[in-house]
Amino acid sequence: MFDPRKLASAGPHPPDRSRGRSSGIRRDGQRLRRSLVHVDLLRFAIEPVSADVGRGFEVQIFVNDVEMTSAGAGLGMDPSDLLLPANRFWPADQPHRVPVARCDCGVYGCGSTDIMITAEKDVVHWDWLIEKPMNRRVTFDRDQYLSEVRRLETDRSWETPERVAVRLVAQSGALERLVHSGLRYGFSGDYYADPTFFQVSLVFDDAYQVFLHFPWAGRTPEQLVDEIERTLESNPRSWEAKWHGMAREVRAVAPRIAGPGWSLYRI
Repeated sequence: MFDPRKLASAGPHPPDRSRGRSSGIRRDGQRLRRSLVHVDLLRFAIEPVSADVGRGFEVQIFVNDVEMTSAGAGLGMDPSDLLLPANRFWPADQPHRVPVARCDCGVYGCGSTDIMITAEKDVVHWDWLIEKPMNRRVTFDRDQYLSEVRRLETDRSWETPERVAVRLVAQSGALERLVHSGLRYGFSGDYYADPTFFQVSLVFDDAYQVFLHFPWAGRTPEQLVDEIERTLESNPRSWEAKWHGMAREVRAVAPRIAGPGWSLYRI
């Protein structure tokens, strides 16, 4: 899909005091049990990417205070890829795979590190895939893991106005109603060619990208997203939109939902 805006070993374990919980007695309701599993400690950080990659952010992952994404593919994933519309680090009933690092050029696929998250009763395991930052499974105490995942999700201190708007759009109920028109959400953010506009990209029939542009005009993210939601809830034929055919055979053919205010997106 065209986007116009354009996670080697980490060494030995630190001593048990850094690794946190090891063998010991734990309380489970009214029951005491011995935990025999040595566990690792997890910490996340969201940091701006370097200027040579461009504007944006990365989610850094620290295991026992060693940063993993740089030891893997090179650069952490953008927060939007991991936290929107829902936090992908939450454990589930079945193991699930999550991309956690991309090439330091900024492109996932050029370089890639994934994890497989597996939850057990008292622990959460990560198995590294593709470009591995370390050669073993890591295991976290479930309570510490859940606490850190929740902290990552609720931390808003890094968000710029653009990123507030991105989060509000990605979590908007208006997106669900697009399905009836054959549309789904792609991405959003300040328009690369003119950041005084905010761009929302949609996908139609898996064949077209549809771009909507909204002026910031001194508005707060919440005010901007109010207009975006009103637009998304209206008939697509009434939109002022641009379209781009993703396959050669539709490059010059407008999507069938296009209205009079639609025009070809020229790259």
